[in-house]
Amino acid sequence: MTDGRQRLVAWILIGIAFVGLIPLQGSIDRYRNTFRVSFYDYATDDALRQVEQELAKRGLQPRRTTGRNAEGQEVRLVEAAVPPKEWGKDLFTYVAAVNRIKGVSNVLPSLNDVGMPLDKIQDLNMQDVGIVVMAALLGGFRRSAANVLWLQSDANWYEGRHYRTVPLGRLVTTLDPQFVEAWTVTTWHLAYNMSVEEKSADQAAERIREGIQFCEKGLPWNSTRYELYQEVGWTYYDKLQNYARAAEYFKLALDHPHPTFLERAIAHAYERIPDIESALFWYNVSLKKYGYDPVAQGAVITIQQRYLRAWQAFKQGELDLALRRLKEDWQSDDPFDTIGLHFKARIFEAKAIKAAKDGDQEAAEGFYQQAFQTWLDAAGHNASNRLARRRVLTLSENFWKQWGWKTAQDKVPAGMNDVGLPERRNELATSHDDRAAEPQVDSAEQQPSP
Repeated sequence: MTDGRQRLVAWILIGIAFVGLIPLQGSIDRYRNTFRVSFYDYATDDALRQVEQELAKRGLQPRRTTGRNAEGQEVRLVEAAVPPKEWGKDLFTYVAAVNRIKGVSNVLPSLNDVGMPLDKIQDLNMQDVGIVVMAALLGGFRRSAANVLWLQSDANWYEGRHYRTVPLGRLVTTLDPQFVEAWTVTTWHLAYNMSVEEKSADQAAERIREGIQFCEKGLPWNSTRYELYQEVGWTYYDKLQNYARAAEYFKLALDHPHPTFLERAIAHAYERIPDIESALFWYNVSLKKYGYDPVAQGAVITIQQRYLRAWQAFKQGELDLALRRLKEDWQSDDPFDTIGLHFKARIFEAKAIKAAKDGDQEAAEGFYQQAFQTWLDAAGHNASNRLARRRVLTLSENFWKQWGWKTAQDKVPAGMNDVGLPERRNELATSHDDRAAEPQVDSAEQQPSP
């Protein structure tokens, strides 16, 4: 069926049901004009009080209650009646006031008396809401309505109404939670398109996190497909440089029919931590599963020639030997190789940790400065190397006083954080962002057998 005919059929079905909806209109109105905020389990009473205060400031009368989420679990709620004249007009002011309070799970109006939730509605007009209400009550025609809304969402994007694309994407996944494309595209809008429009790095990180959390909500509905695992994994990989977390999601995708590049994606993630042994393991998995693979085969040869001897020394704690071997096997061949620079910087950081444990703080600070310079080289050679940029910013923040700088940005080139890196330190894996901990790696024995 063409898009035009599909849209027409959905509208006809909705129109037929309209007469049957009239007796229910009072009930629909009552629930439609209720603004609700739900909370995660870990939310504190202070979070609920903050929500109540923000809504009260805007003239609403909030009260606490409980309800059930899409998984049937009981959750705490703060709800308030919204004047009907404000529906589709000022709703965003309430959403903006509470959406970023820590512990808030969803911001939603309840659209009917069976509790159909709309996840974080932000800006909808009456036409959109009417479609969703009727489709929800019709039940069996939810997927048709979802198709109509998805076509509208796509049209919004190409016609420049970007601010309405994500809310409609959320509605589509509410109506049809097995609509995989709606989950992945909406995640992409949040983590990529919307994040780069934010005014600060922390706000950009918030959009990236929101995209990841949105996609994770689709996993229970699509747990037998690889797409959402891959989408979450790639967002961790590309936007937050949390390579260990990315690898774990890529591995979950392997349990289902998937593209042949995913095994290599796991290996790429381990290379950049770096965890040379695990990267080698997963390249060999790809070769064993798929036979001739020039990318994996070339990577295995490169790892064996450039990094393996140094990695073996690093694993034994022989850090000077690791540096010497790395220089012998890699440095003269390609001085700006990303993996080699990351590995070299990690060795310096490990030397700093060891010196600090031995009580030689001056030596530790010197090794951290060598690590800083190595990360700076990596960031300068590759503008998209966000992990290197993050390490430059983190080390300068930690040691600028010890190094005799005037400020934490004294020796950091302008624009180092112009790619939307999160400024809060817990955005990256612990091994990427904790100066007092050694890089954590998984042994090959812990990996599943190919």
